[in-house]
Amino acid sequence: IQRETTFMKKLLTKASESGEMEVSDPQTAAELYMDVMAGIRFSSVNPNARHAILDEETAKVINKKLKQITELFIRAYKKAN
Repeated sequence: IQRETTFMKKLLTKASESGEMEVSDPQTAAELYMDVMAGIRFSSVNPNARHAILDEETAKVINKKLKQITELFIRAYKKAN
């Protein structure tokens, strides 16, 4: 997850520098985003399952939630025009 957090920090820093977003602390924002993403994935895994392979329906639900939280995250930091 560290590699993804580093990538997210760079992405947020560039978006902030270009004026697309207002992110005062890209490192913290990246860490929070990645924590939320991981939480959504782990909350959907059945603790009693013998394996971590998700069925197609569960994967679709997770992907939908990930997309929704990403849209929310972008709106929260998007610079008002």
